[in-house]
Amino acid sequence: MIKPKKLRKDAKIVPVLPSGPLEDRERFYEAVKHFELRGYRVENYFFRQNHYYLSSDDRTRKDDLMKAMGDPEAGMIIGIRGGYGCSRIAPDILYSDVLNGFRTLFCGFSDLTTISLVLLKKGIVNLYGPMLSPDFGKSFSDFSFNFLQKTATGESLGIHRFCGGWKNIISGNREGLLTGGCLSLIQTSIGTDYEIETEGRILAFEDTGESPYRIDRMLTHLIAAGKFDEVQGVLVGRFSSCPDAPPTCEEVVAERLSSLKCPVLTGADFGHVRDKITLPLGTLVRLDSDRGEIEFLEKAVED
Repeated sequence: MIKPKKLRKDAKIVPVLPSGPLEDRERFYEAVKHFELRGYRVENYFFRQNHYYLSSDDRTRKDDLMKAMGDPEAGMIIGIRGGYGCSRIAPDILYSDVLNGFRTLFCGFSDLTTISLVLLKKGIVNLYGPMLSPDFGKSFSDFSFNFLQKTATGESLGIHRFCGGWKNIISGNREGLLTGGCLSLIQTSIGTDYEIETEGRILAFEDTGESPYRIDRMLTHLIAAGKFDEVQGVLVGRFSSCPDAPPTCEEVVAERLSSLKCPVLTGADFGHVRDKITLPLGTLVRLDSDRGEIEFLEKAVED
C-alpha cells in the first residue's frame, strides 16, 4: 500500500466539498478557526452555487477535488461535510492522472466513503475520520481532533479499547488490512470499478438515518456478492438517528452476520458519532472482539 506523507506542524489543510451543499457556513468558519489556533494553515474555500442537492455541478466538484489532490503544498485534504454526490464524480477521479504519485492525506466519512474506495483501489492509504463542519464546527470534539492528529502525524496509536456499548457478536482475534466506510456507500460500490475488496481484510462499516430493513437489504446484497466470504473480521460502528423499535439495526446486523467464522464486534465509536476514532484504511490492524479493542499495527503515514 502507498502511504501518504505525514502531517507536519503549520501544514496546509485543503477543505473539499464534493457532495452536498453546506447550509450553515458559520460551522465551517468555526472549524477553520480551531485548526488555525492549533498552528495549521487552512486554505480558503470558495462556495459555489448549489446544484439541487449538490454543492455544485459535477464538473465543478470534480475540478475542485482534483485541484486539491494536485496541490503540492497540501498537507491534508479534508471534507467539509458529506451528503450525496461523490459517486457521480468517482469514475473521473479513478482514471485521472492526479492519483499518479498521490501522497497527500485524505480524510472524510459518510458520502466521502466513495472517494476512500477509489483511493484504496489505487492502493493508497487514506483516513475514514472526522470532517470540518460536523465535527469541528459549533460542537468541537477534542477527542476526534486529537485522534485524527495522532493518526495524521504518525504517532503510535497502539491499542484502542472501545467505550461502553460495544458488543461481542462473534468471538475472535484476527489481523488484516482495514477497509470499509459508510454501509450504504459500500453497497453501492458493488459492480463499479472501485468495488470494495474484502478478502483477507477487516471490514468496518456504520451508517446513519437508516431503517432496520434497509440495513438488512444492504447486508443481504453484500452477502450475496460474496463480500463476507473471506473477510477476516467485521467492525461495526453505531447506527445514529435510526429507529429504536425492534428489531434495531444492531439486532439486524447480529442476525445477518451470525454465521460468519471470524470476529464480529458492534457499537464501535467511528463514523456518524460525535467523539470518533480515525480509521486508517489500507493499514494492518488486529481486531479482538472479546476484549472490545482494535490494535493499529502500523502507522498510516511516512516521512
